[in-house]
Amino acid sequence: MAKHKLKRIKKQPLFQDGMSLMLPLSFCWMEIALLVMMEFGGFSKDIIRLNTMYAVLFAFSAGLAVYSVSALAPHKWGKALLTIGPMTAAAVWFTSQALIKQTYGNYMSVSVIFGMAGALAGSYKEEIIATILGGLDEIAVFFAPVIVSLILVKWIIKPSKANLRRFFAGICLAIFLFAEAFCLIYYIPNGYITDIQYMTSQFDINEGVPHFGLGMSTALDTLYIFTDKPSDMGVSASIPIYVPTIEKYGFTNVMDIDLTARSKGNSTIASMSAYFASTPGTPKSEYTGLFEGKNLILVCAESFNVHMIDPQITPTLYKMMTQGFYFTDFYQPAWGVSTSDGEYSFLMGNIPKAGVNSMFHSRTNLNYFTLPSALKRLGYSTYAYHNNTYTYYNRDQTHLNLGFDVWMGMGNGMEKYVKKIWPESDLEMMVGTIPLYADHQPFCAYYMTVSGHPNYNWGGNNMASLNRKAVEGLNYSEEVKAYIACNLELEKAMTYLLEELENRGILDDTVIVLCPDHYPYGLSAEGFDELAGHTLERNFEFYKNVLIIYNSATPSVKVDKPCYSIDIQPTLLNLFGCEYDSRLIMGKDILSPAEGLVIFRNYSWISEKGRYNARTSKFTPAPGVIIPDTAAYIQTMNTIVRNRTLYSAYILENNYYYYIFGR
Repeated sequence: MAKHKLKRIKKQPLFQDGMSLMLPLSFCWMEIALLVMMEFGGFSKDIIRLNTMYAVLFAFSAGLAVYSVSALAPHKWGKALLTIGPMTAAAVWFTSQALIKQTYGNYMSVSVIFGMAGALAGSYKEEIIATILGGLDEIAVFFAPVIVSLILVKWIIKPSKANLRRFFAGICLAIFLFAEAFCLIYYIPNGYITDIQYMTSQFDINEGVPHFGLGMSTALDTLYIFTDKPSDMGVSASIPIYVPTIEKYGFTNVMDIDLTARSKGNSTIASMSAYFASTPGTPKSEYTGLFEGKNLILVCAESFNVHMIDPQITPTLYKMMTQGFYFTDFYQPAWGVSTSDGEYSFLMGNIPKAGVNSMFHSRTNLNYFTLPSALKRLGYSTYAYHNNTYTYYNRDQTHLNLGFDVWMGMGNGMEKYVKKIWPESDLEMMVGTIPLYADHQPFCAYYMTVSGHPNYNWGGNNMASLNRKAVEGLNYSEEVKAYIACNLELEKAMTYLLEELENRGILDDTVIVLCPDHYPYGLSAEGFDELAGHTLERNFEFYKNVLIIYNSATPSVKVDKPCYSIDIQPTLLNLFGCEYDSRLIMGKDILSPAEGLVIFRNYSWISEKGRYNARTSKFTPAPGVIIPDTAAYIQTMNTIVRNRTLYSAYILENNYYYYIFGR
């Protein structure tokens, strides 16, 4: 009987080449590197946590999915292109977001980055180059897997035919890992805003990255550009956040309108109106109508910070801060879209919506309660000025819709008064524009300044070099001196403003309000600590800042209540005697008896009774405060925080004021 040798059928292994591990591991490397550098400030035990595991699982599954697609390529170099190409794209994206986070203090959403790419490239070439040169370490870290793969490509990618078996096996494993991460997120509660809520209704890329990693956060961010986030309508708080109305001042700031009747025909608007109708308004106070009929000048100050105000260095700003309404516990949180969100919170009285440029999205809305709109109804003329490009952040499309009759910047008139250098002079803007409105009383004038813009050095910042001699004797590093020097241009602008108003005989009849757009992100963390004189606590104190409400004819009033930028608008509406409905604005009148509340982007908050860190779920009572039922108080405040954040977004998304006032 003939013996036949059985030939073994040699099958290709499912994962034949080294790229099957190299690609997933490179994605994991980038995620962990980003968390280490941007979230934890270096390796520490804090990185060993559930959320880091989510980031790794999502990164590994994404790497396997990309590798599986490469298995369909028929040639070795096709496989190389389909693996190293996505790896390089990931390195570019991770590097970009790391440098944005390092520079601006925030990650930026996909829509904001691509929406502003052209404007950034056109206006800030020098800063972009400086940022790239300063971020060579980060670039090296994220591109390390790409470089290693390019060196080893001839060994780790083996020639083979297109392999459906390998494709399906890789995809199935990727789906399994993704599903495992998603199930853990869904079933494991983690804080009063759960991880599944951070992934859906509460998604924001700045909270998404520390929860799920940049890769997954980018995918979610892109998804929500094309689809609506799941609805998560808020729930009314069980106990109020304010003291009872003081009858001696009369009524609350609530308008005589039937919200239900005006919401007919739209179920979303009706549900919002039902919520607003269930909440009480803030009471009037002894300050209601104090500034009725006076002129108003609003200043949103680029990168300004309370720690540089000094009686010797900035005597005018010091006088305005301490001799007007003196707010000792004011905050300007970092919302996500840098200056634009700072303007939005200042002018709208609502919290900017996460993941979008809220001001740009308001350009077709009825912005009924903005100060220029409210004051125009009282016969005011309204003006807005900026000493940089008038189209930047699409302000040419947004600011007239805020209620301003005039919007002027560099390119549509401001160049007549301000020299085109970088950054431009706040003083020159003030000198050139005051005559344009001072004779048209009553007026409301708004300034968005730019002299305090980074970078803070002597070579690339003309305002810093202009005022360098004034800071030479200060005991600070060169970086901090340059920061102070460029902000001295704002001090000079405010000094000129007061003098000119006095010369025109209208100083006592004019109210000046100043608020920064954001903390000085252009300063290094060490430089910011140096400016403050101590190491700043990062979750709350980092965002403590200055609010000036100054009128030379009004005695000083010290206000210790915690407050923040969205409270400015309702406070001024009350001071100027404007009719408004305090239920429909998420900011609250600081000078009312209502309890102060500051809400941060990550749902942390500060009240008069203490502060709550949402990242750590830790509540710290204010000194001397005893709360009978701390757990119930935290739950109530968390509900209020969530509601005000949600309904701020709903007002913007649904053009709510149009349904109530515009039809």
